[in-house]
Amino acid sequence: MMVSSIVLDRVIESLNLSKGQPIQVARETLTNEIKATVGKDGLLRLDVSVPSAIQAQAIANAVIDS
Repeated sequence: MMVSSIVLDRVIESLNLSKGQPIQVARETLTNEIKATVGKDGLLRLDVSVPSAIQAQAIANAVIDS
């Protein structure tokens, strides 16, 4: 659910991640940068792989808020 188009579209809009690209391209790019898994302990793990730690934190927070 965390990497569904409903969530990702809100993140893209709120952080202006489309950079003039169609929403589908921005969504695909963001999908490749995010990995959500559930551990054996039942806790959700969200990994965001982008060049900047500040940007990764902003994306992670936006995903969680959405």
